[in-house]
Amino acid sequence: MGSSTLFYCLALSMVAVAAVSSTAAAEQVGPNEGSHLSAPAMKSSTFAAEVHEASSPARKLVDTPGSKCPVKFEKKTGYVELGKKCQKPPYKECCELFKKFACPYSKLINKIENGCVDDMFYFMRIKGNMDTSVFFYNCMDDPNGLKC
Repeated sequence: MGSSTLFYCLALSMVAVAAVSSTAAAEQVGPNEGSHLSAPAMKSSTFAAEVHEASSPARKLVDTPGSKCPVKFEKKTGYVELGKKCQKPPYKECCELFKKFACPYSKLINKIENGCVDDMFYFMRIKGNMDTSVFFYNCMDDPNGLKC
């Protein structure tokens, strides 16, 4: 019985290490030099803002099993500062702060089907108390989107 207990402890510790390392790898998506936050991803900020306005109060189940985004945007910080910078023109500081926040995840955000862009804009609206469409209308660098 002692050896089976040791086996279970070892197996559980290996599962825990694998879970922590996969989460850490997903969280450490590095900067993507020369990349963009795509125009479709940026456009989803306007759609998200319209849906938010039409269906208040907003609710979202966080960290549900159906969530495909490996980034836990609900645990990120900086939403309040971003919300303060993006309340009114000029938007230069707002756009720079948005780039700093979003560009490290541009590859994930540009894959709209994984839900990362929706999660990010949701928490910007809720925690930053802001209209996320400001990014699409004021921060686009070119027709491709926002340069990172």
